[in-house]
Amino acid sequence: MRRKRICLLINKLARGGAETQCVRLATGLHARGWRVRVVTLLPSTAFTEELTETGIPVVDISDGGSPYRPQNLLRLLEQFWSFKPDVLVTFLFQADVVGRILGNAFGIPVRITSIRNEFFGASDKPRDHWSVRLREELIRRTDVRASLSTTNSELAAVSLIERGIVPSNRLRIIRNMVDLAPFTPMTAEQRAAFRREHGVEGDSDFVWVHAGRLETQKDQATLLRAFTEHWKTHEHARLWILGDGARRQELEALAGQLGVTDRVLFAGERPNVPDWLRAADAFVLSSKWEGLPNVLLEAAAARLPVVSTDVGGVREAMAPDLFGYLTEAGSVDSLREAMDRMVTLQQDNRHEFDVLGATNFAHVLDRFGSDGVLDQWEDLFTELMRVRLEK
Repeated sequence: MRRKRICLLINKLARGGAETQCVRLATGLHARGWRVRVVTLLPSTAFTEELTETGIPVVDISDGGSPYRPQNLLRLLEQFWSFKPDVLVTFLFQADVVGRILGNAFGIPVRITSIRNEFFGASDKPRDHWSVRLREELIRRTDVRASLSTTNSELAAVSLIERGIVPSNRLRIIRNMVDLAPFTPMTAEQRAAFRREHGVEGDSDFVWVHAGRLETQKDQATLLRAFTEHWKTHEHARLWILGDGARRQELEALAGQLGVTDRVLFAGERPNVPDWLRAADAFVLSSKWEGLPNVLLEAAAARLPVVSTDVGGVREAMAPDLFGYLTEAGSVDSLREAMDRMVTLQQDNRHEFDVLGATNFAHVLDRFGSDGVLDQWEDLFTELMRVRLEK
């Protein structure tokens, strides 16, 4: 019997949340017997070796230019012709639009747009910028060319429906999946060695960790200002910032202006994010908007208490009673106050502090484990294939 075939189309593979979910879906379905191919519109910077070694082809159709160039679109059609997928799932804006139009034109039976964020704006643009509105209009107008759209949080779903971007009967929530294996707690010796390697001696310092692209959406500028005020009353606090992006130089300069250069480590893009999370004391997220932040799930998998802005699907990523502190997006005072509360809690009630992380871990295990999420994807494929056959 011919094995079912799925093509995953994404802008490019990099160390980001949407890209990570694309890779997890690819490897999970491959392990379940699907024939999987990943196609990128632009050159990738991560994951290609990992996928290739697993037996999943990764095809870059770009010639270094715009993903909309005719020769690139022809290469994508050639991939559809040679692979003949039963299912196409797209990730990120350009891939969503291109995949909807060409996937429909080619006649791929099931075409799913995976919407990973509440808003479609380029991360360095405000949400009311003309380019953001244009992206939303393109998604709205091409909706009929998809079989269905998915998103990863209830809040994002409500927002997309209320703004008329996707009709409620054509949107399904499938949450992010987390591979829990890399998050087994470190031994005390391993943790001390890792912290020491990155400038932290002993357990007296309280280490905050943040991970995300260094771009406007993630708002590390507010985080740096909040950390500066936090450090004035908690002199043992440190901040690790993982990730890279267009604003790195600007943010490093800001850290210098604020006088916290020796307390903040810009670690850059790291393949071993679980190690950084397991070695830290708490996680902090400062985003202006989100879908369901993958890194927040990973922080919970690492049993870290969380301070986060109250955006997107953040509340869904945390345990129902909010085992952590939520803050107002863009507010230095709100973020600083929550960070102060977290450090004070660790000092005054270590048991309750540890319970925060343990409870978030149990929540992630129950709701975002890979097997359960993969089941939801496969059930959706089966449902849409059946609808297609009945037409």
